[in-house]
Amino acid sequence: MAKVILAKDVPEKTKQDKLAALITPLSKDSSKLLEVFDTYFKPVCQDIKNFLEVDEFKGGFDEMQLLNKYILSLDYSTAEGKQKTAEAHTLAIRWEAADALCNYEASKLRLDPGEWWKMCWNKDDED
Repeated sequence: MAKVILAKDVPEKTKQDKLAALITPLSKDSSKLLEVFDTYFKPVCQDIKNFLEVDEFKGGFDEMQLLNKYILSLDYSTAEGKQKTAEAHTLAIRWEAADALCNYEASKLRLDPGEWWKMCWNKDDED
C-alpha cells in the first residue's frame, strides 16, 4: 500500500516550489530576464543613483532604504519638498515595478531575487 503524505508533513519551501511550478512555466532561457533587467531595472537604478547623487546604486533592498530615508527627510511643507517627494515616490514605484518584472521572469528560471540580482549585475558570492 502506498504511503500517504499529509500536507502538514511537507516542508513549506516544497509547497511553495510546487505552487510556483503550477503557476509559472519553467524556462531555461534567461534572455527575457536579461531584457527586462536591461530595459527596466538598470535604468531605474541609474535614475535613482542620479537623484540621490551617490556613487553606486544597484537596486538592492539595503540601497532602497537610502531612498526611503531620503523621502522621510524631506520637508513636505515646502514646494521644493513636495516636488522632491513626488520625484522620489515615482522612482520608488518604477523600482517596484521593475523588481516585480524581474522576479516574475526569474521565477520561470527558478531563481530567487538574490540569484537573479547577482546574475544580472555579474556579481558572484564574493562581491
